[in-house]
Amino acid sequence: MRRGKLGPRRGKRRTTYFMDSQESAGTPQVCVLLISIALIAFGIYTLVQSTSHTHERIAQLYLDKLGNWSKAREEFSLSTFAIKYDIDNGEADEMQLMRDERDDKFSSIVEANHLEEYKNMKFWSGNSLPNGTIPTPVFQNNNNPRLGLEIHATSPTGETTAIDLGSYGVGRLKHVHAETPSPQTKCSAHQHGVLNLGTGKCDVYSRLYYVCVQVRLDAAGKWQLHSPTGREEEFGCASVTHWDPTTFKRLTPTQRQAQSDQIISFKDSNFDRIQVHVRHGDDPFFYVESVTQDTLRFGPESGDMRKLAWVLLAIGFIMAIPPLCLFVPLCCGKGKEEEYARLGTDRGGAPMYNHTDVGTSSYEDDQEDEIDELLDGIELTTRT
Repeated sequence: MRRGKLGPRRGKRRTTYFMDSQESAGTPQVCVLLISIALIAFGIYTLVQSTSHTHERIAQLYLDKLGNWSKAREEFSLSTFAIKYDIDNGEADEMQLMRDERDDKFSSIVEANHLEEYKNMKFWSGNSLPNGTIPTPVFQNNNNPRLGLEIHATSPTGETTAIDLGSYGVGRLKHVHAETPSPQTKCSAHQHGVLNLGTGKCDVYSRLYYVCVQVRLDAAGKWQLHSPTGREEEFGCASVTHWDPTTFKRLTPTQRQAQSDQIISFKDSNFDRIQVHVRHGDDPFFYVESVTQDTLRFGPESGDMRKLAWVLLAIGFIMAIPPLCLFVPLCCGKGKEEEYARLGTDRGGAPMYNHTDVGTSSYEDDQEDEIDELLDGIELTTRT
């Protein structure tokens, strides 16, 4: 009895009805789906943010304050300011503050946002106090000279005012925890300090770099300190420092470690480089700075944000279509066995194929076909 055609096959035959009708879900499809979800989420976030109209509110605030700035700037330009300074309540010296009308960073930001031109106006001392004003060495044997400042202001009507700003330590020393391991290296490289061998702390040094105050004319026509918050001690120029008038600059020591009583040297050892600025309290710069938390960023316009949001949503949904077409049948559709059973029956439900004659190896099928042909040839030869 011949094998193969007349008897059941031990192997399995592949049929087109049993081919996989779905591709497997791989890493590329998962990545595309995740990217599309991220784009959709960011698009929704951008669309929600566009409803806050942040750019328009900041721009309107700037334009409202700019209307008052023209008159205030004229008053400011007709006034004169001088700074009187002393060290540790010693003999005082005085220097005239210079008027500065150069465009600054805020002017460039206003221009970039296509708003009405901002004209800067302030008085300043220049980049430094006279050489030798601050006695050195600072920080040695608790030596920290205090700089006393007093502003002498003359209003447009000739009213003079002496405004006491108080005194400030020229140097500032902080003892912070030294990072480990290798504190000698990390204190110098990461924390920009000196490892104190006596205390094991990282000593971080800074110097007085900048003093800025706000002034405004009072009812009597005299210049007085202006506090945006109403607190007497808050009359500086930066909202992020809670309107502290002083700014300190980090010093970079030349050595990595030192004893408690050792003199510390710095790469920038000119402690006389202290700037004093006087600005008008009605300057639009302060209002925008306060609203933007010192970033001075107006942000994108609401219309541009909505356009970007719709583009992100469109790209996200389009990218999500191919992986969803793959994942939805896998997660919600019938299993492969059910699909095979459906494809293997006719409309009446009767089996279309003998499942014992169904196979998977085309190589075995070819071999069995060759054997069948060979046996047929032998049987024909025998009969002849």
